[in-house]
Amino acid sequence: MTIGSVEVFFPGAGHTQDNLVVWVPQHRTLFGGCIVKNAHDRTLGNTADADLREWPASLRRLQTRYGQASLVVPGHGEPGGPELLQHTLDLFGDTETQKPIRP
Repeated sequence: MTIGSVEVFFPGAGHTQDNLVVWVPQHRTLFGGCIVKNAHDRTLGNTADADLREWPASLRRLQTRYGQASLVVPGHGEPGGPELLQHTLDLFGDTETQKPIRP
């Protein structure tokens, strides 16, 4: 859905079943919410409502659609660039079991 020049996108389930992100193209800024972890996170955090099987695919959709982002704002912590999407994927560690990396 586009409202003016701002896009609201559902990439799929992840941290919750109803993740929405907001893309502001004129500033190349992606507001990722809790589907995106900040660079200091070493685990996926509270996954009680998460879909751990779908989350990586949802992140890949974000990488494909918004890989040109200059700024990515996670749900918590410091903003970064599109590397935060890869960082969040990396937290899954073994993609066969979808377990987070432990510090």
